[in-house]
Amino acid sequence: MALGNAIGSVICDDGIALALAGIVSVGVITIQPRVLKISATFLILLQLVTFFFVIGNNTLNRWQGGVLVSILAVYIAVLYHQHKRGKLHSEMELMELDREIEKEKKKSLKILSFVFLIGLGGIIISSELIVTSAVHIAGWMAIPQSVVALTIIALGTSLPEIATSVIAARKGEGQIAVGNILGADILNISWVAGVSAIANPLVLERREILFMFPSMFIIVGAMLIMLRMGYSLTRKKGIALLSLYILYVISFLLIFPRNN
Repeated sequence: MALGNAIGSVICDDGIALALAGIVSVGVITIQPRVLKISATFLILLQLVTFFFVIGNNTLNRWQGGVLVSILAVYIAVLYHQHKRGKLHSEMELMELDREIEKEKKKSLKILSFVFLIGLGGIIISSELIVTSAVHIAGWMAIPQSVVALTIIALGTSLPEIATSVIAARKGEGQIAVGNILGADILNISWVAGVSAIANPLVLERREILFMFPSMFIIVGAMLIMLRMGYSLTRKKGIALLSLYILYVISFLLIFPRNN
């Protein structure tokens, strides 16, 4: 279920959240080339490494999870290094970022801590409810739990990214929407799958692996190619991504029909 959720969330983020951001955006969303290149490189690397690990014996074990988490640490270090060198933002963007930081400093630490704890508690409670419900749904539909995680749970856990991306796009902050999705993709594979595997090795059936990974490769690959074209996200590209997600759902229903 953990690995299915991680891969399914990547698919949902690209096929729904980013697609909707492109469709509802007030204008063409421009992409920062260096950010895209760095994120795309690590995202492709994580996909291939995870697939290589799992395809061998249908398992993502503890040391392999550790490798995924290590890749995330390198990614964060690279972004930080590039940020310190001023490579990720224009001078105007840096000035705006400084203003936002000053605004945040004025907020009460107690209030921020209280909001953080409330949010954390909500995540823990909702996660417990999601997992419990998913087990019953899988049993009722007579399909593997990982398959439910690929669709229903993945969609549920992707709702924050969907909401954030759509709101940011509507407000003309399209780069936030794109950065949100690229970062979420990397975190889903490296952190969600990686830490879950460290806690307990993740085992899947061969059929599930051969469905989820090719689906992710196609949608993520299409997303990166579209973003690379003119370093922009347009309404047409958003519609194309959403169409790919619809095809993914149709394929899922055909390959994993409910067993009565």
